[in-house]
Amino acid sequence: QTPIYNKGSLVYNLHRAKQPIKAAKAVILVEGYMDVIASWSAGVQNVAATSGTALTLDQLKLLRRYTDTLLLAFDADLAGQTAAARGIDLALSADFNLRVIRVPYGKDPDECIRYNSADWSAAVASAQPIMEYFLSQVAASHDLSTAVGKKAAAKILLGVISKIGDGVERAHWLSKLADLLQVPENVLREALPRRTGSVPAQHPTTPTSSSPLQA
Repeated sequence: QTPIYNKGSLVYNLHRAKQPIKAAKAVILVEGYMDVIASWSAGVQNVAATSGTALTLDQLKLLRRYTDTLLLAFDADLAGQTAAARGIDLALSADFNLRVIRVPYGKDPDECIRYNSADWSAAVASAQPIMEYFLSQVAASHDLSTAVGKKAAAKILLGVISKIGDGVERAHWLSKLADLLQVPENVLREALPRRTGSVPAQHPTTPTSSSPLQA
């Protein structure tokens, strides 16, 4: 980061990935340069990187020129988790379609590809809509048969749902959450945080070292 090179306003490899992104109607966002290089070499070329920074509004504006669908695969360390959480909030507010790439092993796509590139391609092909992923993570980590478990799950998921920019999509996931918790939808709607955009939503985490965006 220098006065001349502003990482937060650029997307690494976008100049090469423009056409593959248009063809795939989606961009795979990774954290580092080596993840991009490895993925490109493995034949998955609609890939770009945030250069180790949290995803910014300037980067989202660049990506919007080519697609409204982001497939997220951030590193499993603390920096990667932080970048993922901030990027999710911004991208949801900007009405992007978000999907999660669950890297089967390794700390990042580069490590996975070096072991077996076919596994990376399969993980990309099976990327899961982000709210489906969050719902399954919360259901697995909370006892939803208890009031305490339901309260904790609702707090996490309502924080994420509140960031969704489109009202129809917000309503859809509120309905899904009501079904999951067996709680009236109007109760959840009343508890939905106001969309100020000033406080990052709390995202589901797992008891392992994996990021919520990597398993």
